[in-house]
Amino acid sequence: MKRTSGGKSVSSFNKKFEEYLDIKPYFVDNGFYYPTRRNIYHIPAMEEQCITISNKFALIELDAAIKGFFINCFYYPNMAI
Repeated sequence: MKRTSGGKSVSSFNKKFEEYLDIKPYFVDNGFYYPTRRNIYHIPAMEEQCITISNKFALIELDAAIKGFFINCFYYPNMAI
């Protein structure tokens, strides 16, 4: 992240993209006096009816109807089959 943002720390990246990302900090105990702080970056849906599909799922060679069925199963887990 540091190399991508071109800064010495990720704080400039966080400030630029905090409007678009859901950033949650967590701490890792590496044996140092103070725990190391890290962040989890989550990209929220732009609209409530939209979903984000992994590029790996898009590369699977299946008919669009079958992919749509799987998407509905994940989006509506209580759907009767």
